[in-house]
Amino acid sequence: QLSDPAGLYEAYDVASYGVVSNPSALAAAGLTAPRRWRDLASPEYARQLAMPIASKVGFSPALYDILLQSEGWDAGWRLLGEMAGEATLLDSGVAPTASVREGKAALALTIDFFAEIAKANGAAVEMIYPERTAFLPAHVAMTAGSKHVAAAQAFIDYLLSTDGQRLMMERDSRRHPARPDAYQSASKGFADPFALPASTLLDYDSEIGRRRPPLITLLFDLAIVEGHAESAELWRKIHDAEKRFAGNEKAMAALGEARRHAGFIPVSESDARAAPFLERFARRDAIDPQQLAQWREEIGAARRQARELIISLEPAP
Repeated sequence: QLSDPAGLYEAYDVASYGVVSNPSALAAAGLTAPRRWRDLASPEYARQLAMPIASKVGFSPALYDILLQSEGWDAGWRLLGEMAGEATLLDSGVAPTASVREGKAALALTIDFFAEIAKANGAAVEMIYPERTAFLPAHVAMTAGSKHVAAAQAFIDYLLSTDGQRLMMERDSRRHPARPDAYQSASKGFADPFALPASTLLDYDSEIGRRRPPLITLLFDLAIVEGHAESAELWRKIHDAEKRFAGNEKAMAALGEARRHAGFIPVSESDARAAPFLERFARRDAIDPQQLAQWREEIGAARRQARELIISLEPAP
């Protein structure tokens, strides 16, 4: 359901989230393009990936919520932690695409139109839509107290018209229209979300997605941004140990437990789906500082356990 069933607002575009890639940089590193979110956690992409910081980049909480809904709350946070471990963290919306365009990263997580605009204007980048991503609508409406009703209605009518929808696909906009018929005039290679394979699209829960951004932003800061260098070292040690102990069932079981601790998040999936719990984090300045301190301690303790498990695999001196 893209628009309001009661007609209070209408969808005019749909934006998706995925990975902008530099094919030349991938080829130079001997890498293939990722197809799934979980591919990005592979050690082969270490130091090749850039990710936006959720508290700094407006589109990124929705991006991360898509991944979390796709992979599951706990598994999704473990995946995000591993991806971010050796990734470059960026603090502006244009930075992911810019870093890939300039060759500073081979891959970056982004909303699609930044990558599509860069490509349409000659940049050697490609937008990858991973399996189980989502296209989320943007809406237009007239306020009840509008002082220029005729002008507002004329703008809305044009925005939703065939001409207005097609205009959004021009090279300096590259938005995806909400009208399926607009794609008849789309340029070659411009994704039509209404024609993508079913495996590409996630049945996204927009009600949860509407409520979760403040919590995701907070947890991203606590679990990923804070102590990022320490986390990178921990994931390097896990990856190195997995290579050394491949085939050793007991050691790999211990490393699986280390992974669980390294990607620990101090909020359960049931809480992350509960509206009363989510409402407690709607305003960051109103969050109980003792709660934050407790979560920091729990994350730190989990990482210490992960390090201890890795150390336990080393031979005694």
